[in-house]
Amino acid sequence: MIRFLVMDVDGTLTDGKIYMGATGEAMKAFDVKDGCGIKEILPHYGIIPVIITARESLILQNRCAELNITELHQGVRDKMRCLKRILETHHGSMGEVAYIGDDLLDLPCIESVRNAGGLAGCPSDAISSVVDNCQFVSSNRSGEGAVRDFIEFIISEQGSFPHMNCCIDDAIDYIMSLDYEKLSQGRHEVSDDFFYNVMEYVPAMENESVYESHRKYIDIQRVVAGEEWLYKADVMKLHRATEYDTLNDVVLYRDSVQRGRMLLRPGTCVVLYPEDAHRTARRIDAPVKKIVGKLRIE
Repeated sequence: MIRFLVMDVDGTLTDGKIYMGATGEAMKAFDVKDGCGIKEILPHYGIIPVIITARESLILQNRCAELNITELHQGVRDKMRCLKRILETHHGSMGEVAYIGDDLLDLPCIESVRNAGGLAGCPSDAISSVVDNCQFVSSNRSGEGAVRDFIEFIISEQGSFPHMNCCIDDAIDYIMSLDYEKLSQGRHEVSDDFFYNVMEYVPAMENESVYESHRKYIDIQRVVAGEEWLYKADVMKLHRATEYDTLNDVVLYRDSVQRGRMLLRPGTCVVLYPEDAHRTARRIDAPVKKIVGKLRIE
């Protein structure tokens, strides 16, 4: 469960440009959608907004006051040390953190959060080493709603079936415990409400994949080998290409607009709910080995 959203500022909440006047920094531009997400959405989910930035700015201080951000840490180059201190204060862990940044100073935190089971994200124009280490890459550039995009992703990962959290946790544990090399390809029944598919395939090219969603089952996807991009979008924002196929529990969509994407690599396990339209696309020219659990919705 995510309890903290930790954000960089320049190049994440802003476009990364530094506007200087005769007396110093003259202005910063913030996206109103980011601000709305921080002030209006995060409190409903008990998520604490945190800012850690290497620069110091009175403009940023005023913006944080507007958004009710009390955890503001400026002039910090060792962001990892600062983050650990914040977590100690709130009795939190790295696995409860969602971190979004764009540059080298963010990398230690991004890697630590990701390895601990938290969420790491970045704007679309982050440096390549950050993109390669993040689970979520927004389709938006820095200062243009990338943080709001990440917030919506975080909320979607929290799940819309709280009464099933224990069942979902048990299903994840089961899927993660399986030895892929000892399994045959195809469908494996576990119970009346749970089965999994073992598969190996080469992901479709970016312009060939289409969005799909399911109604009866929650998807639990674990990548064993290979890498692919996972694009996710709200089904309400897409246009259906087919009617619901009750036999195969699938709806296809014709909208191929690029949305926020998540890098699936060995060890990644992602949960997809009925509202999550999703599609995968090739990242490297190599097969993907995957186990996909299917948990019936109660």
